[in-house]
Amino acid sequence: MRFLVIRAVDIFISVLNLLILLRIVMSFARIDHRNKYFTMLYQLTEPILEPIRKLIYKLGVETGMIDFSPLVATLLLSYLVKPLIINLLYMFLR
Repeated sequence: MRFLVIRAVDIFISVLNLLILLRIVMSFARIDHRNKYFTMLYQLTEPILEPIRKLIYKLGVETGMIDFSPLVATLLLSYLVKPLIINLLYMFLR
C-alpha cells in the first residue's frame, strides 16, 4: 500500500513536470491561445507558475522578457517537493 501511494505521488509530479514542459514548447509554436488544448494546459499549469512568477518579481530579479517560472517550477517540483513528500509518506505510512 505504501509503495502504491508513493508511486502515485511520483507519477503525479512527473506529469506536472511534463505539462510544464509541454506548455513551454507550445508557447514557442504558432498555436492560437484560444485553442481548447492550450487553454486546458494553461489552466492546469498556471496555479503552479503564477506564485513562482510573483515571487521572482518580488525578489527583484530582472529577467527581461524571459519567463523563468517554468524552469524554477520544474526544479522545485523535482528536487524539493517530490523528495519532501516522498520522505514524509515513508515516515507516516509505516
